Amino acid sequence: MKKNLAQGISDFKEFIDNNCYFVDKTHLIGCLIDDPSKVYFITRPRRFGKTLNLSMIRYFFEAPLPDSDRGISGDAPTEEPPTASLFNGMSISKHPRCREYMGKYPVIYLSFKNVKKSNYEDSMALIKDMLSDEFRRHQYLQNSGMLEDREQTEFEKFLYGEGTDQDCAQSIKHLSAWLTRAYGKPVYILLDEYDTPLHAAYADNFYDEMIAFIRSFMVQSFKDNPNLKQAVVIGILKVDQESIFSDSNNPVVSTVLSNAMKDCFGFTDPEVEVMADYFGHGDKMGGIREWYNGYIFGGDTVIYNPWSIINYLSAPEAGLRPYWVHTSANRMVKDTLQLNKRDSRETMERLLKGEEVRREV
Repeated sequence: MKKNLAQGISDFKEFIDNNCYFVDKTHLIGCLIDDPSKVYFITRPRRFGKTLNLSMIRYFFEAPLPDSDRGISGDAPTEEPPTASLFNGMSISKHPRCREYMGKYPVIYLSFKNVKKSNYEDSMALIKDMLSDEFRRHQYLQNSGMLEDREQTEFEKFLYGEGTDQDCAQSIKHLSAWLTRAYGKPVYILLDEYDTPLHAAYADNFYDEMIAFIRSFMVQSFKDNPNLKQAVVIGILKVDQESIFSDSNNPVVSTVLSNAMKDCFGFTDPEVEVMADYFGHGDKMGGIREWYNGYIFGGDTVIYNPWSIINYLSAPEAGLRPYWVHTSANRMVKDTLQLNKRDSRETMERLLKGEEVRREV
């Protein structure tokens, strides 16, 4: 059956179940297996498949969740996980340690994507709701027989969105300890769009409060956490490392300038060529290259924006268009450029000429 071109689906299982054309990025999972580093901090531009990739990581590593009414007992099951079929024929299925890792670990999955309020209090209310949803996903722990009375009370506090901001900062540390005890294995912690609350806070002048919470949250979740197998933190911008990781374990940082994982996000030229041929538009690769191969990752790898490629191949009759334009707000960039209009104009002119500009931020 011919594959479909999908837009707007960021859940990996839904993507595969709907027979969508998937550009195989499962070697990203192999990178995590091969490198035992604890924390990965990955930044990529918008519409580069970050959420889909993080969801893919979750479906690969996560052990099946028990029914909440019966809890769990002992280690994660040893049989093939029900999500194994999602990875049939993909590159990770050929990894020598695939079966050792697939479906064998508890996973904590969080997304800050909706935390876009105009003040700190409302933002924290959304963060508490997000944490509550994840505790509800692991509510089987309450019937596992592995939580003490005091821990049951703590669990309910997080489940119902109660507690202080400091309690929220410590919540994932507690949950990782309880999951490790229940499964007999450390956890993967996956955090998507970590910087969304910071963008909103910057725009509405409560950045100091929000960065203080994010820093505390990161430290509590990752700093010398004995129950952490690995963590993957994904966002758009690389907020100054000293601001959020100064008291935490030094992460492996992967930006568009890094060699690490340089082809794990976005489409490479060979991948786009295969994709265009599959949908009968291989003869249009000249125009596609001219319009959409706008990135060099890691210094030598040509990368295409997936959003533009998928939109074009979905309706090639509409012609080559700048699909990526207007996909996001650019308040930070606009404010920075307006700080000094004359200097900003000269800076932009130099950048457009391919010259280097250095500024202290």
